[in-house]
Amino acid sequence: MTELPSLSSPRVGVHPGFTRVVLDLPPGAAATVTPLGGALQVLVTGVKAIPLITTATRPELSNVTVAAAKGGATISLATPQGVTSRSGWRASLLPAAGDSPGSRLVLDLSGAFGDDSPPPSPLVYPFVNSSGLNWKVVLDPGHGGSDPGALGVAREADVNLSIALLVADDLRANGVEVVLTRGSATAFSADVTTDLASRAALGQGMNAFVSIHANATSNSASSTAYGPEVYAYGPDDGLLPWLPASNLGNAGPALNPTNATFAGRVAAALGGVLGVKGRGPRTANYYVLRNALCPAILVETGFITHPVEGLELTEPDYQARVAAGIAWGVMQYLDADVAAAG
Repeated sequence: MTELPSLSSPRVGVHPGFTRVVLDLPPGAAATVTPLGGALQVLVTGVKAIPLITTATRPELSNVTVAAAKGGATISLATPQGVTSRSGWRASLLPAAGDSPGSRLVLDLSGAFGDDSPPPSPLVYPFVNSSGLNWKVVLDPGHGGSDPGALGVAREADVNLSIALLVADDLRANGVEVVLTRGSATAFSADVTTDLASRAALGQGMNAFVSIHANATSNSASSTAYGPEVYAYGPDDGLLPWLPASNLGNAGPALNPTNATFAGRVAAALGGVLGVKGRGPRTANYYVLRNALCPAILVETGFITHPVEGLELTEPDYQARVAAGIAWGVMQYLDADVAAAG
């Protein structure tokens, strides 16, 4: 009987925003990867392995365990941020390095990895017109003109506009009337206050106002801060509980329960469409939230300064999925909350 080739110990590499684990697979070996919530499990057949446990101190990887199995080996990568079938990891099978035989299974781990598969197109929300109302929504791609917004992997203003145009397409496909505060790389005014006032004023007579942005953070936190946020008007950097509006009446005099519900709807929809937990619905004293003349939220689609999420925010399929999440949350709010309120 031919002896099985040995599986080398997994190699762990540290990269900005993610951790990489490489398995060198001998010729004839095959690997199956299964996300298990708190760990990524790899079953490699056609090899033999020496059991080991290696401790790691990465946000994305706490330890690597190799266990012998019948006809193969099981490798378990413990992931503090969690993994699902749609998020938290990426895998690729590459040829072995140099002239070596076999192949390399490359596993990248990061909580910033969301679902980047194309969403359904067109997005169909079945109930948005059930009330017979003519819904009107303002979409505000943040920044523009001489203001690029945050600078990371790309210019925030450009990413905001790309996503807003996709949200507009999704809403219009469902019969929602959309007004954009800008449809190109422009702004109402070079003066920030005048520009913001002009944007907020477009909320007059509308059902909802959605300002779309991308987040940013300092260099020291650029590899650790990630995930979408959705803001309603209220105290700066407050975290909203995931409760219906009827339970939010005591959250503070500046917090409008209607806006809080709106933010919660969109935050939940974004998390569901992207397959990520996100950073939750929050409150902030932003100008457009304070001055919009209708229920208003501000969406931070992710951190453009994060090495992984910033790149994702420039990818067309990921942008389309972000847009689908925003649009779905908006339509759910219109259908379940605005229509119900009469």
